[in-house]
Formats: sequence, structure tokens, C-alpha cells
Amino acid sequence: MAKSSPADSDAAPRQRSPNYPSVGLPDAIARATRLYEGVGTAGASPESAAKLIGYSKNHGTARMTMSALKKFGLLEERGGRVVPAKLTVDLANFPPTHPRHAAALRTAALSPTVYRDVYTRYRPHGVLPPDDVLGPELVADSGFLPDKVDGFLADLRGSLVHSGLLRGNALSDADAPANHGPELAAFDPSAPAVPKKGDAVRWTEAAEDGEEVDPEDADEHEGVVQGLSDDGAWAFVEGYGDGVPVADLTIVPPEQDDAEERDAAPAGPAPTNPFSSRKPAVRTEACALEEGDAVLTRPDDLSPESLVELQAWLDLVMKKLRRLSDAADDREPLS
Repeated sequence: MAKSSPADSDAAPRQRSPNYPSVGLPDAIARATRLYEGVGTAGASPESAAKLIGYSKNHGTARMTMSALKKFGLLEERGGRVVPAKLTVDLANFPPTHPRHAAALRTAALSPTVYRDVYTRYRPHGVLPPDDVLGPELVADSGFLPDKVDGFLADLRGSLVHSGLLRGNALSDADAPANHGPELAAFDPSAPAVPKKGDAVRWTEAAEDGEEVDPEDADEHEGVVQGLSDDGAWAFVEGYGDGVPVADLTIVPPEQDDAEERDAAPAGPAPTNPFSSRKPAVRTEACALEEGDAVLTRPDDLSPESLVELQAWLDLVMKKLRRLSDAADDREPLS
């Protein structure tokens, strides 16, 4: 066996990205809630907890996920047991419209140190920069590996949107009263809140002395975005020497003539292609039980409406299984 040389032992340690949760907040809450619903606040052994949050045993992936739930403040470890934290109890017991549910969401979203650092850095600007701006900054300034930063940004944005702290690219104040009622439910997170390179935009120029401008006297401008500042707060518009505040911009939709509008899209849902041989992708979910595995096969992509229907069906299945289990317990043993 070859001996290691002094040069080998002095080699620099392998670079790692900052320690961030391996799952996003929505997934973390769903798993922590399953543990709470299964064992309450008493908690469970690490092996049992791993099964309750969706794994067959307490292997490496399960431990990484439990570590992520702890980073969000959703789980704690007490006396060798994995215990749902107060945030999980609030999220499970209060409806989304309740202030305590909203406060728990925001607290959980900003509990991971790296999430809180990014939020604190850009909150004064009011916007989170686009990924093509934020990604290189995290690699250069925070030590992220280039092949890890995209996954982190996806989880970060998803977590901030889920908690109500991010709408489009606009950051909300974590200390402001949270609104998780109909207004948030109607908000579409996929709708662009800030322009990107190539977008046509319109804005009204404010008075230089800071005085309020009568809308009828204000000068309205239009142009095409050439790029954004590093912090995402300013847009550089073709034909203008200075940056324009992103918050002042309105994206101008492309113009269409009447014929284009009529022919743009037919009414009604798109029909299934009768010539396609491709079958919809399916996934299998398995839960390891003492008596054997429970397996669920589902389509890869489910609509919100289908998720509601699936939940209702699962509730019925659970009621049936409980009824059968109760009947078996009451059955007299054979002599």
C-alpha cells in the first residue's frame, strides 16, 4: 500500500458551501407536522422519527433532513429524543390566517443562519436580486460552490415566498404585521414583480426637490432595460445615463394588433395529443411499516385541485383502515 507523502497530509481541506438546509421550508413544515401528528410533543427516538418524517430508517438522507428541520427551528433534540418545537406546534394548530401561524412561518424562514444573512443583506434595498446577480455574489462573497448555488437559491426563494417575506423579487419587513389571508392567497408568486433585461418599462419622473408631483404634470418615460445594479434596486434603461429605481418601474406588455389578439390562444384547455405515445411520468411513495411497506403510486405533477382530491381520498382510506383495525381488536380470539 502506498504511503501518504507529507504533501498529501498538508493538502488544503475540500471546499464546502455554507451549511444550509437540505430541504426548503414547505417540505420541512410538512415533515415536522407529520412527526407532531404522530407523537405529539412527546417526541420519538431518532429511528422512529425518521420513519414518521417519511424515510424507511434513520439513514444518512434522513439525518440530513432532520438536521434541516432543526435549522428551521421546527425540531429539537431532548434527552436523545426528536421533539417537535413550538414553531411546529403553532403551525399545526393555527390556521394560515391566524397571526401566530404567520409569525411562526416568518420565524422559521429566517432561522437558518445563511437564509437570515441573505435576507438581512438585501432587506434595506427592498428587493432580492435576480438569480443571475445573486448567484455570483454568493459564490464570490459567501463561499458557495458554483454547482450548489442554484439549488440553494431555489430553496431560499421558495422558503421566503412560503413565509410571505418575498413577493416576486420584493422583500417584506419581517417585523411588519403579517397578512396570510385572502390577499396572500390571491398572490401569484410566479408573476414577475421586477423587470429583467430586455423588458420594456414605463415610469414617472419624480420632482428633484422631493416634492409631490401632480400626476397630470409628471413626465412619463419609457425604455428598454439593459441590466440591473448588483443589489437589484436600480435598473439601467437604454437612453438614460442614471439608474432608475426598480420600485418605480412598470413593465409594459408587448403590443398586439386585433388579429394577433384573436389568434393568440384558443379558448379552453389544451387537448391531449392523440398521436403522442409518451405516458405521464409517475412516482412511487413508500412508507416502511412494521407489517410491511405501504406504497402509493402517483403522477409526477399534480395540480392544486388534484392535491385536494387526493387528500380527501387519503382521509377516507385512513378512516377505513382505522375501522378495520378496531374491528380486528374487538374480534374474539379463536379457541
